[in-house]
Amino acid sequence: MSTPTETIIPEIDEIVNFFTPELVEQIAKDLGFVQRESTLGGIEFLSIMTYGLFSQPDATLNQMSAMLKDINEALEITASGLHQRINQSGVEFLQKMLSAALDLSSTKQIDESIPKLLEHFQKVHLLDSTQVPLPDELSGILKGSGGDGSESGMKLQLMLDYKKGVYESIVITDAISADQKYIDKAVEHKRVVNI
Repeated sequence: MSTPTETIIPEIDEIVNFFTPELVEQIAKDLGFVQRESTLGGIEFLSIMTYGLFSQPDATLNQMSAMLKDINEALEITASGLHQRINQSGVEFLQKMLSAALDLSSTKQIDESIPKLLEHFQKVHLLDSTQVPLPDELSGILKGSGGDGSESGMKLQLMLDYKKGVYESIVITDAISADQKYIDKAVEHKRVVNI
């Protein structure tokens, strides 16, 4: 199987290559996304939903099917065949891959010298957000800033337990929600949980 790494932004290439193809396929099978020798495997689906859609966010199913051919020359899948695979099982597979990537990346971020400074604290939480523009058609679900920006967008709010290297929560809000508003909710939630 070939991957079009020369044509893809390095950060996206790194996300997909974070895992071995064997691990991706095992996760796809464990979740039931791949149930037998399927035409479309987990690695191709992950690649098209990251590589493909990052390089061409408004790609049609026909264009995505053509891109899949670049990822795996032996793959034969029609636009309608791909459409059938974009279902709840596909969503669960992508969620699991994101969760696994976050778990692996968080452990890489822990500096061995820092925990000594923090040994008196039971937990240290880091909270960060990233904003993602979405197609304008989703503005009824997730509001964007509008104007020169997209009418639709979302923020991913991530809370990391720094001492353990584990993401405790991932919350999706619309793009116009103020980070400070979410921080207040997150702090209050941690207080309630820890009482």
